[in-house]
Amino acid sequence: MESQLKRFTFLQLSDVHLDSRFLSGRLGLSQSQRYERNNEMLLSLYRALEEAGNRRVDAILIPGDLFDADTITGPTINYLIESFSRLGDIPIIIAPGNRDYYSFASPYNPKVLQARGLPPWPDNVIVFDADEFKTIKHPLRDDVCFIGRAFQKNEVERRRLLNRPVALRTGAPLNFFVHHGFLEGYAGPDAEIADKYSAPFSVEELESQAFTYSALGHCHEFAEVYSSQGKLIGAYAGSFVGRSFEEAGPRLALFGTVIVGPSRIPECTVEPFEFDNRRIYVAGLDVSGLTEEVMSEEITLAIQDQGARTGDDIIYLHLEGSYPPEADKSAVVENFRDNYFHVRVADHTRPDYLSERFDERTTEGKFIEAMLEYKRRVEKGRADANLLDPSQAPDSVSGGTAEDALYYGLDALRRQRVDIRNVD
Repeated sequence: MESQLKRFTFLQLSDVHLDSRFLSGRLGLSQSQRYERNNEMLLSLYRALEEAGNRRVDAILIPGDLFDADTITGPTINYLIESFSRLGDIPIIIAPGNRDYYSFASPYNPKVLQARGLPPWPDNVIVFDADEFKTIKHPLRDDVCFIGRAFQKNEVERRRLLNRPVALRTGAPLNFFVHHGFLEGYAGPDAEIADKYSAPFSVEELESQAFTYSALGHCHEFAEVYSSQGKLIGAYAGSFVGRSFEEAGPRLALFGTVIVGPSRIPECTVEPFEFDNRRIYVAGLDVSGLTEEVMSEEITLAIQDQGARTGDDIIYLHLEGSYPPEADKSAVVENFRDNYFHVRVADHTRPDYLSERFDERTTEGKFIEAMLEYKRRVEKGRADANLLDPSQAPDSVSGGTAEDALYYGLDALRRQRVDIRNVD
């Protein structure tokens, strides 16, 4: 019966990266677009907090990287303080990650806010400030405790922090772990990023702890964590807003519920929820042999197949293959730029110039012969030097670079213009 149940609800979000520079070279946003996206991040966060307030959740859990400590501005800090204040007595539990790390200069530090002339964090904001795990009681519920720690530098944490029991000694039946770290076996698109393997732990290590539920941050893709008995014991909400092409599709927060029935065994569930109105999508197409009209149709289908919405979303379009020289591929691509918030093209295509016969007596023919001979000499020289990988000796010319020069030259000779492409 409902009267016999104990219920705890929460909002979990992380990896928001407020005031991020958005300087990913692949994303290629303009300065005005970066400014707009940062404002949209604040609005998305406002919507999430408003929904949490409307639902009267029992807590808001933020396992790290709420902002980028090196770029966070005073107005954004003030916005956070005001937004958190509006939630009244709903506790907001923050475990600082490697990007919003807690230090003497951190905005989490009350003295820093005072020195900058900013108001203090409201009483409902609880920030872990120590390198070791600490336990904090829920200010309104005796049956709930939170366990967490803080990164104190923006650096990779090599220690396995969960390879021994985390001492709880809370006496509370519900213990929520709020943690910024890497789960071994996580397979999201960001798993291979160089500094991602930080504060590592395994499912077995997490399961061995006495946590009711673990709110996890640092990995940017939504992922649930299950025990060996198939029970949900934790989850990553993933990044809250898309900031790179490794963060494609919906970006999420989680609304969670823990119910304790007569058996006294907690049952956890999470509900993904999207607050950012803009998404990033990645689409690819081989344009080989396509006319302008067909190329345009195929690009449209490739983007639509990903679920992208015109006017709203950010598109990364990867093109490859060789197209007929008479096709104006650049014009086709330009037609898509006004249809979306931003379109970034990785152009690995080439006009199929060499499929045609050419007269060796003409300037064009002599140029082609000279460049093909140059390419052969370059490739032979690199092979003799055992530099078969194009990434080896990047300061020297590769066969691919010589071929790129050939096609750029033919662009100039035939079209009196050069289409800039992603070349070697």
